[in-house]
Amino acid sequence: WNPRMLNTTVSGNLNGIYTSLSANTVTLTTGTYYIVGVSDGWGVGRAQIRLYNTTNPATISSGDNAATVAGGGTGSAFCYVSAVIAVTSAINIQLQQNCTLTQSSVGNGLDNTFTDAEINVYSSLEIGKLG
Repeated sequence: WNPRMLNTTVSGNLNGIYTSLSANTVTLTTGTYYIVGVSDGWGVGRAQIRLYNTTNPATISSGDNAATVAGGGTGSAFCYVSAVIAVTSAINIQLQQNCTLTQSSVGNGLDNTFTDAEINVYSSLEIGKLG
């Protein structure tokens, strides 16, 4: 299992939802959260993502299985995971992915190089605080 890159925060007031985003790790404070994670892989064979608690090492939620074409390793594996979790004291979480094949240059997703392409997003983690 490898952490997916999380390096940018966008939208809304995130104060109180997390205390930090560092080294692909999100720190959640006390509360109840709805979390959705998505991740892409190009030519990675079989793939799956999970939400992982790195403070108290354990899987929070396992995501759907996905697969690309075996052998030549073409095609995109789009993985999805979601969870509702109650946090009683601060924890660190990561979006992690496991694959059967390794692609050094495009394994985390194939970039869009066409004219006027938006930024390339290979993984995202959406967090909402329910209470």
